[in-house]
Amino acid sequence: MTLWNDPPLRREALIAAARGDRELDLVLANVHFVNVFTGEVYDADVGIFGGRVAHIEPRPGTLEGATVLDRSGVWAIPGLIDTHVHIESSMIGPAAYAAAVIPHGTTTVLIDPHEFANVSGLSGVDYILDASDDLPLRTLVMAPSCVPSAPSVETAGASFDRDEILEMLGWRRVVGLAEVMDYAGVLGGSSRMMRLLEAVSATGGLIQGHAPRVRGRDLSAYAAAGIDSDHETQESDEALEKLRAGMYLEARESSLSFNAAAAAGALRDLGYLPNVTLCTDDVTPEDLLLNGHIDHVARALVDEGLDPVDVVRFATLNASLRLRRSDLGALAPGRIADIALLSDLEGFTVAEVYRSGVAVAQDGRPLFALCDRPSHPYESQSTVTLPPSLSLEAFVVHVPDAAERTTARVRTIDFRHGGTPRTVYGELDVPVARGRLELPEADGDLTLNTLAVVDRHQTHGGVATAVVRGFG
Repeated sequence: MTLWNDPPLRREALIAAARGDRELDLVLANVHFVNVFTGEVYDADVGIFGGRVAHIEPRPGTLEGATVLDRSGVWAIPGLIDTHVHIESSMIGPAAYAAAVIPHGTTTVLIDPHEFANVSGLSGVDYILDASDDLPLRTLVMAPSCVPSAPSVETAGASFDRDEILEMLGWRRVVGLAEVMDYAGVLGGSSRMMRLLEAVSATGGLIQGHAPRVRGRDLSAYAAAGIDSDHETQESDEALEKLRAGMYLEARESSLSFNAAAAAGALRDLGYLPNVTLCTDDVTPEDLLLNGHIDHVARALVDEGLDPVDVVRFATLNASLRLRRSDLGALAPGRIADIALLSDLEGFTVAEVYRSGVAVAQDGRPLFALCDRPSHPYESQSTVTLPPSLSLEAFVVHVPDAAERTTARVRTIDFRHGGTPRTVYGELDVPVARGRLELPEADGDLTLNTLAVVDRHQTHGGVATAVVRGFG
């Protein structure tokens, strides 16, 4: 067994340790204990044996063990769980990612490696599994459903159908189907989406959703397909509708989507609910360093008026229920001892982190070394192959019938700032000279930029160019 595999259940020994007939390995004494089952907070000692919780002793009782650490004044909560994240957005590999997020109290992530898969197919998913082996961060993987994310519209490095999904579902730590972005395909009964959903249902795996603005009868149809979560909710009434439909609302606060306020608007008067979890989705390196991880999402919800104990329950117990992992998500006898110690409950300030009863972070720094991990062969591969004919001319937009025009009306991608950034489509008259668009620097006070997508997969060697307005 490698160090960071989940500890085996040594049943007889754990029973003896729980009864007091065998010495505990570690005691975290005199903590403010957050009971995620009852919502209570009380002073207690946490006893650990064999990487699992053996006994919680409420004060004034005390526990003895091989190591006793007085942790007066801190709150003990289960390790935080991210129920939907793309590690790729952090621009670092799994090992460095673990070193970045564990000090923020995160001990488990449910990842969707669909960017890896869209570039490298099955080998990209296999890489993320290999590279996340034997890390203190428990990394559970979903089989990407959106490869490509827009079938028949975009060029990707691979295409997944039923056979690829079934193959991945047989791999270690792959636990279901990642976010079903093709909600239009689901609602329209597309044969590809039906094949993917049926393949996962047959294996009993999780099915994760992606359904912005899907409501009413369409929401019922989406949920009836077996898709039971969503992280794309941007309005409070939409969030409430999804909760009422029995879906898991994955409250998200990412680098591009700020949805905590919308989630809190639905939850503020409802108290604790069993079908709310927290996720980060996409977090850039800068935001990861400056703001944190799931602790940042939790702070945002508390700032919006939610009870911090309820938020702890969302980020731990509820997440474990969503993952169908009865060994995680709570500090209770028999469960794996993933623990975050907070110096401030409302501010979710993480002082120490334990994975399977072993200290892995303290005062914002990891306690495990990564420098001795060999690089993975995948990391030395070049996955970008530019067309040999690529030149500046490839990015020019030529205008039909240019001799008859001094301007041309073009479609624009308009970037809207404020709240959650979003894109809409517009139109703009652009000067034409020498048969091509001559894009000015701005349209009024809105910047104008050229955006190009280049085929990196040697499929057709094409370049698609567009005008972006208001990006900055």
